[in-house]
Amino acid sequence: MIEVDDASPTATWEAVLDSLERSLQEAAAVVRRPGGDPADEPTGWFPPEVDGPLPRHLVPRVSHLLREFEQVQLEISQAMGARRAELSTLSRTAGGVGRPIAAYVDISA
Repeated sequence: MIEVDDASPTATWEAVLDSLERSLQEAAAVVRRPGGDPADEPTGWFPPEVDGPLPRHLVPRVSHLLREFEQVQLEISQAMGARRAELSTLSRTAGGVGRPIAAYVDISA
């Protein structure tokens, strides 16, 4: 829930944008930090409830936020692709995921 001291539409929108920017920074920090702790993963996102249209003077801020979001989204997609490639490589190595492991060695042959 977003807390707003001033109930004006501008104050509400500014609080919403502040919250979105913090969430985006958290997501970017997780994807940009190799081997990040899963406990540091951002929580789920729910759209805020805002009455009224976006004030015109906040449009540049929203445009910047959208560009940053698209950049982080691209970084997440690339990181996921890299993880898939790593998992694929691991699955082809001895002892990899999904590969049967010998239960015993027959030395009589």
